[in-house]
Amino acid sequence: MSPSLENFVKDWSITLAMGGGICALIGLVAGWIIWKNARRFTERLEADNRDAIAEYERTSDEISKIRAELTSED
Repeated sequence: MSPSLENFVKDWSITLAMGGGICALIGLVAGWIIWKNARRFTERLEADNRDAIAEYERTSDEISKIRAELTSED
């Protein structure tokens, strides 16, 4: 290889390696932000689901009590 071609390849390989490293770093940061927000969303959703299940169980118990009262009156 000629010296100018060798310098060209060496310079571009360094440039591409640096660009790839920067893109990888940006990708890791973006992935971490997305993961953090998704984890926060799922924790909030799980809490909402627990509340909804508890409300459903309370309502189901009340319905059972009312049915029992109605059947005992007959």
